[in-house]
Amino acid sequence: LEAIMVVADAKISLMLTGNGDVVETSDGLIGIGSGGNYALAAARALIDLPEMSAETIAVKAMKIAADICIYTNGRCIVEHLKDGVFVDQDVLLTRGGLDGVVVDEEVVVA
Repeated sequence: LEAIMVVADAKISLMLTGNGDVVETSDGLIGIGSGGNYALAAARALIDLPEMSAETIAVKAMKIAADICIYTNGRCIVEHLKDGVFVDQDVLLTRGGLDGVVVDEEVVVA
């Protein structure tokens, strides 16, 4: 089992691995969990569509991942950053073991 945690604010999104590595992706997109690679691939395919917001991309990417991966459910919880801080930080900190995708350092869908 590989442990990965995402840390994000309004300016940057980083992955922290269980080995202590800090990884910044080249495109700002991050996918973690059993369906993370599927969500990441879907987000990368949708990111160039100008009519889609970061939230729409993240939710669609998670729903695609849920359709492909039996360990990923289709229920999405969207968290927004306001002034560089998650609006409901307590909720985000108390949940664990979720798949997630970060799009454009403003929306986290878990």
